[in-house]
Amino acid sequence: MFAYLRAFCFATCILTGLYYLILFRYYKGLNRTLWFPVLCFCFAINVAQRLALTPSLLIGDGMQSMGFSDNIYLITLNLSSLAMNLYNGTAISREKNIYFRIYNYIAGTMAIASLAVVPAIAQWVYLISEIIFIVACIFGLYVSYKMINTGAKIHIYSLISYVLLICSFVPSSILLVLKIDFLSFRVMMIPFYVFLHTFMLTRRYKESIYRTKKMSDSLSETIESIGHSDNALRCTQLKSEFLFDTLDLIREKCDSDPFAAEDLTIALSKFLRHTLNFQQLKGIVPLSNELELTRAYVAIEKEMYPELDFQYRLPETVPVVSVPPLSIQPLVENAIEHGLEDSKKGGKVTLTIALYKEYCQIDVSDNGKGIPEDMLAGLPDAFPQTTRIGLSSINTRLITRFGKGLVIQSEPGVGTSVSFVVPPERQEDEQSPEDMAL
Repeated sequence: MFAYLRAFCFATCILTGLYYLILFRYYKGLNRTLWFPVLCFCFAINVAQRLALTPSLLIGDGMQSMGFSDNIYLITLNLSSLAMNLYNGTAISREKNIYFRIYNYIAGTMAIASLAVVPAIAQWVYLISEIIFIVACIFGLYVSYKMINTGAKIHIYSLISYVLLICSFVPSSILLVLKIDFLSFRVMMIPFYVFLHTFMLTRRYKESIYRTKKMSDSLSETIESIGHSDNALRCTQLKSEFLFDTLDLIREKCDSDPFAAEDLTIALSKFLRHTLNFQQLKGIVPLSNELELTRAYVAIEKEMYPELDFQYRLPETVPVVSVPPLSIQPLVENAIEHGLEDSKKGGKVTLTIALYKEYCQIDVSDNGKGIPEDMLAGLPDAFPQTTRIGLSSINTRLITRFGKGLVIQSEPGVGTSVSFVVPPERQEDEQSPEDMAL
């Protein structure tokens, strides 16, 4: 009977892994969960070994001899922990820290060390490997709980799967201590784990397609109305080509990469929310608002031009500073559209925010063609009005608000840097009611 259960588990893991590899062939967006089929194949190889059926052989005085199958069992046990941790990490990619990387190194090292395990230390390697596996399950439980709290209710299936795996550890440990031969409870829970995650990922993928198409249609209607509103275009100088190009890109990715399409739709929504607030052009807004607008714009541009290299050099905590609205994103747009021009492939733009004792400096630089000296002499006042909010307009508003405008430095063939400072007397200003933009 145990052999049939093991065969069922093996077949479940193999078929699920192949199912997702087929999906990856057609849907690029699922690459974010590529570690899931890797995990399935690690499970399949693991349960096919004899120690999956009788793990109690490893406990006690140690094994009399270690076969190749036993080494494979220990190797795949650690590799499954590594794959599980990497798979869970895709859900909270922004929060991965040094402990996440240390765990991966430990699991990978244990997998390599398992290649040359001798009988005398086999039980200790197994116990350490089991602990590593449980840690991966606990991290998966944490990720599932966090995703549920952020509104992704579909992760309830993931949470249940990790609860089952963790609970299976207790009876397995008891039976191991008693030296009773049994089919590992962890092995028995694997099919449930695989089924639950397959169901969750499939539903999540379908919901992403539906949600993205719905948001895309809503945005299309909004942008159509903007296109027929002279006042809207006059107030924001929105480039209709940019908006419609973004919508076309979203529609294209709805089928090929729905997760990227969803991210693009959210980025475009944020972009419109900030730029369509016409009244804010006369006010002042928190720096965090400008950064959100800039991040949204950059996310769209990077999807259009994947080889564009954009870097943020920001302090750990965004300073509580107020700046004129639409004062950073247009600098980034200008650097990409005019600083790099045909050099978007391999071009680099950097946004730097530096805190000094007496002021905060904001700088946007690129490694593009640079500005000729004769043109540089008249900047920023004589700069062509080619961006949505021209550099001369930004310069005027900065001088009006802070008394100092843009500082432009450039060298042909090297690149251009455009920066401005927020002086200390303005950093703690309270916004007046008429300046409250958002």
